[in-house]
Amino acid sequence: MQWNKVKWKQSRVVDTNFLPLTNTLRESYRIEIQDTLTEMAESPFLQFLNANYERDLKHIVRMLNEPHGTSTRLKPCFEAFCAAHISPESLFDLLVIYLIAAAIHVSAQPELYSRHGPKTGLLKEVMPDKDVVKHARALHLAINKQGLELMGDLMPRIIDLANGGQHYHELEVVGKISEITVREVVLISKHVFLVTNNRSEGRFSTSAIERILELVFDLSCLENPIKYRQITNLQHKYKDDESAPLTDNQRDVMF
Repeated sequence: MQWNKVKWKQSRVVDTNFLPLTNTLRESYRIEIQDTLTEMAESPFLQFLNANYERDLKHIVRMLNEPHGTSTRLKPCFEAFCAAHISPESLFDLLVIYLIAAAIHVSAQPELYSRHGPKTGLLKEVMPDKDVVKHARALHLAINKQGLELMGDLMPRIIDLANGGQHYHELEVVGKISEITVREVVLISKHVFLVTNNRSEGRFSTSAIERILELVFDLSCLENPIKYRQITNLQHKYKDDESAPLTDNQRDVMF
């Protein structure tokens, strides 16, 4: 959430499609960005990872920049951002942490993404089966027959079930949660990192993703950490996917 706040504030400062900012407001945004970056660097989550998964973090960073192999750096827009707020090395490390946090979030609570989750094909809305519809209709008729007045939204929910729908969105995972997790890491990495392999544009390190999934699994947020070949296949599947990561909309708002 903090990183999304930073991105929005920075885009507001540089995007010419908005009305020009006053100097006072521009300075206010600059201070907010700096304060949020400081919060990220001092967050309990980061302290937890450094205390318990330091070797994993070092391995992930090492896999992103292998000698004579994969080279990963910030995209130019983020390098320019660094000049005003933070060193490139520090922002790079924070974005690796953000990748891990996003992987944990979509793995542990995928049902929170009701607005955009179903569009990915990896989440689907849970609908009442025929038995539920049958009993909901019977309950609705019985309540009306007796003339009961139910408080709150209970009656609308019963009516929705009787009509084969849901009053509230409830989602379930299609397939494996690990696929949602890999997709999230791939899409975020495409937005913030520039990866080259042997001097040509390449994909984010599969070995780094593998270690991220093992970390997420160790935190009991994943059913099983899938292996290198499966991750490679998923990376190929999402190679041309330019959609926004699910965690860009952590509040699940409609936009």
